[in-house]
Amino acid sequence: MDDVEVEGADVSHHKSSIFYTDIDTYRSQFSETWISLDITDWSQAKFLRLNDKSAVQNPGKWEGICGAKCTRHTLSLKADVAQTVFVTAHTWDDTGIPNKCLEADNGLNHAMLVSKFEDAFVWNQGSYPLKPIRLAAGEVMTIELEWNFNSDAHANDWSVIAHGDGRKGTLHLKHDQDLKYDSFGFIKQRNEFAL
Repeated sequence: MDDVEVEGADVSHHKSSIFYTDIDTYRSQFSETWISLDITDWSQAKFLRLNDKSAVQNPGKWEGICGAKCTRHTLSLKADVAQTVFVTAHTWDDTGIPNKCLEADNGLNHAMLVSKFEDAFVWNQGSYPLKPIRLAAGEVMTIELEWNFNSDAHANDWSVIAHGDGRKGTLHLKHDQDLKYDSFGFIKQRNEFAL
């Protein structure tokens, strides 16, 4: 960035990746802004499924979105205390999938229907965050999912993660078939790399 000049921006702090700009330049040059909440003391619930090959046992039913070729799962999210919940469904981003596989995609989508909303949410790759949802104490919300794993364009891994502004331990996510969630193996830190 030493030889780059950004019009309207103070880049004197470029080594720390911090820059300053006026609001008019910001509005004209940025299309979106992401703000991460500090969820350190929030409740959390998660479900991870790796290498999901259960399409025959759990076929989808939403024709035109995903349907019988897809893999269907239903989860229940329970809040012990009233809280605002942030739910995101995850699968692999398209940046992790070879172009040749993406070109062979079957045209179907992943889909999610949550009992608090009337319409299903549809996406093709990556994550899908829902808008914040208010749950009452003791309330159970159903999350129906259909995953398009019937194509080489989609790896068969998925997860749902929920964070709530209630205290830790007050959100619970359960699979309707009592499946246990998978986990990634622990990787021991090694300090063998020289910079």
